Amino acid sequence: MSNVIHTSDIRFFDKLWRLNGGRIEAVRRTGECRYTNPAFRDSVRTNGRRKDVPAVLLSRLNTLVRLKAANDCASSK
Repeated sequence: MSNVIHTSDIRFFDKLWRLNGGRIEAVRRTGECRYTNPAFRDSVRTNGRRKDVPAVLLSRLNTLVRLKAANDCASSK
């Protein structure tokens, strides 16, 4: 899965985020969601009512995919 991911479907993005080790938490009383991943130091808060995917989340997911692909290549040698 070395291709760049660009999607506007938040449900599909959430599946990919969880498959790559991320967590999604609802922030109480704000309508926001917090996206965390052990690979990143800080989390991203987004509007949970929006149905599109913010650019910062797409860039983080693509970074995760690139890191995973790089680690797979390094471990196979």
